[in-house]
Amino acid sequence: MEERFHDLVNLNIPDWIVDLFGISAVEADAEIQESLIDLQSDTTARRQFDHYGKDFWVKNDLPNKFPALWERCKSFS
Repeated sequence: MEERFHDLVNLNIPDWIVDLFGISAVEADAEIQESLIDLQSDTTARRQFDHYGKDFWVKNDLPNKFPALWERCKSFS
């Protein structure tokens, strides 16, 4: 039997995208750890994340502020 939506079922979304402020940066790939630490240390970003939810990235010009993180998460947004 053919499985519908197999691409969504097999989608592997990194934990830091789902729970940006709830995971330790060391759990992320080494290439983005520094950017992730910078973002997690930003108290204004934390409040905005709680307020905007999934729209957090586009509402706050974060693609320009954290391009390495944006490159990784834009395909999931």
